Amino acid sequence: EVDRKNQCMGYQQRLALAFFLILVIIVLTITFEVYIFSLQRLDARRQQLTNTQDTKPRDITFLATILNLKRRDHWGQGGSKPYSFLSDYITGLINLLQLLSTEHFRVGIEHRYLLYLKPYVTKNIELNFIEVEDLRSFPYYNAIELIRNSNWWRRFTPWLSGVPQYYSDLYNPLVMQKILWLRSLAREDP
Repeated sequence: EVDRKNQCMGYQQRLALAFFLILVIIVLTITFEVYIFSLQRLDARRQQLTNTQDTKPRDITFLATILNLKRRDHWGQGGSKPYSFLSDYITGLINLLQLLSTEHFRVGIEHRYLLYLKPYVTKNIELNFIEVEDLRSFPYYNAIELIRNSNWWRRFTPWLSGVPQYYSDLYNPLVMQKILWLRSLAREDP
């Protein structure tokens, strides 16, 4: 009975490790694709600049995403500083938009926070509405959740217990989705 239970536990750990490795491979593949695409665009842009008299570089477009993932506290420090989505993220983005008011921005934001940002939106700011629930439709959401909620993951990562990667089902899909949003922006505005 004990030997069978150990075999089953070993199988579950190997399966969870396999899922984790698949997830890592997917993230690395997407990252590599974005990197190669960026290099190709950079080479094309260099060639274009070489063939023209205009050497002024194009504008930069900054990408920001404001989604409330219900973070508990700052950096997993157990409430060393009270966390507030409005003062930490919304106010931070408003300060950034004011500081870089002449730059181009693409901001992904939940509809419910538009009220706070609207007075600061200029012609240089493109708003894309994203809802937190959209992250749950990320193609690898279920695989990520399987790993995040597995006993082996929790047992080997106790130091993560107070940070969003550990307690939020949305943190990892958001981080992984950022790569795709950057790729999309790079394709539209090299």
